[in-house]
Amino acid sequence: PSSLGRLSYLKTLALSFNTFTGSIPSELGQMRDLEVAIMEENRLTGSLPEELYGMTRLKRLILSSNLLTGTLSEKVGDMKSLNTLILRNNKFSGPIP
Repeated sequence: PSSLGRLSYLKTLALSFNTFTGSIPSELGQMRDLEVAIMEENRLTGSLPEELYGMTRLKRLILSSNLLTGTLSEKVGDMKSLNTLILRNNKFSGPIP
């Protein structure tokens, strides 16, 4: 939900092993202090929101085993703090940047 963006001081968001559906809300990008986002084993769809690539403090992003599609933007290289990116078992296409 869009209210996630109001959790501005949250450091870890763990929503794994549920049956969440729909797309990843772009408001997630407003969580500037977020360091860990784990949303594996859900039914999330759509592509990664552009706002996600502006999360400069994000260290771990785990979105495996969803139904995500689209391509991975070259902007992922701008996420300087990111040291863990796990996207396996989705439906992404195109080259790996």
